[in-house]
Amino acid sequence: MHKNNAPNRFYSLDVLRGLASLCVVLAHWGEFYGFNKAHAPLSTNNQFLSVVLNWFDTFGSSAVDLFFCISGFVFFWLYSSSIYQAKISFTKFAFLRLSRLYPLHVLTLLLVAIIQLYSANLHDGAMGNDDAHHFLLNLFFVSAWGLDNSFSFNFPAWSVSVEIFLYSLFFTLCWLTPKKLSLLLLLALAGHFIVIKFNYLIGRGIESFYLGGCALVIYERIKNTKNWLKLSWCLPIITLAMWCVMLTLTSGYPLASPFYSSGIMQKLLAISVTFILFPMTVLSLVLMETKNQRMGKKLASLGDISYSTYLLHFPLQLILLNIWSTFAFNPAWFYSISFIAAFFVVLIAVSFLSYHYFEIPMQKHLRNWFKQYQSKLHLLAYPTTVLPLR
Repeated sequence: MHKNNAPNRFYSLDVLRGLASLCVVLAHWGEFYGFNKAHAPLSTNNQFLSVVLNWFDTFGSSAVDLFFCISGFVFFWLYSSSIYQAKISFTKFAFLRLSRLYPLHVLTLLLVAIIQLYSANLHDGAMGNDDAHHFLLNLFFVSAWGLDNSFSFNFPAWSVSVEIFLYSLFFTLCWLTPKKLSLLLLLALAGHFIVIKFNYLIGRGIESFYLGGCALVIYERIKNTKNWLKLSWCLPIITLAMWCVMLTLTSGYPLASPFYSSGIMQKLLAISVTFILFPMTVLSLVLMETKNQRMGKKLASLGDISYSTYLLHFPLQLILLNIWSTFAFNPAWFYSISFIAAFFVVLIAVSFLSYHYFEIPMQKHLRNWFKQYQSKLHLLAYPTTVLPLR
């Protein structure tokens, strides 16, 4: 008899987040080194690699939407009830998130700023709007709030800026009302409207984050039903079939059809992936892990370093770009499977070191400081009489 109690940690979502991070790296690979400035198909001597790089170049950035969806599920799972019941303050919630995200963000911001000083001389200008205005926007985590001209400094950090915006909305919502499926779905639809009419980046975050919240509400309802075991294997099969259909539709052949080239297919596919496939993927994994609570545990470290790989890959690619330009290496190297594999090995190794020897120590240090700060405030608010020692 299987228990339907939720695990203490969803390792499968950690693995999924780690894989999504690596997908973003591949999404940036082709255009990063200047081979795809005219949006021409990437071409290598290896046909399989050409197909893979072209696919990720076109669709790989959607992995960021999967990030947001996972975040929505996890945050509603971990914090929504505690916030509504006033068990956690906004100050504490904000500091917990900032102590995790800010140290590496500042480190990579400074690193990219230094690298871009060299890049500007080498390439007659930096890659983005790397000026004082955009530096301050990045420093205060507001680079994607509509105050910028375009991407700047560590480009992938835009999604972290959106996450900070989402945390404020999330806390306010949970403080006002318990989570309701209808409300979360309405907010996701509002996010899609924002994508179309106002702010593409903020809108993407809102729609996917609250779809992740919808997935949690549905998960909680399913696991309290008698038939949850059937759904724990039935839903993953349906989701896998949907992934196969999606990969088939985006693999190349249907792209030449009039239906696809008209733009209708792209829009329908994008909406289906964001609103159906990604939430169903998250839901399927957590149902499977509820049945088998050791699923994904051995690979969970890939999720631990996902934030590291996400923020560190851009400065590492910048360094490679400068080395290539300085020494005039053969650009065909960047289309070599062995070179790409070597880059991923280096990236994962650097991310592992960053996570264990910089991010976690800094997080502990900042949170210990915060506890001491709270204790001092408590003593100031409620002074006690100090008795002399006997």
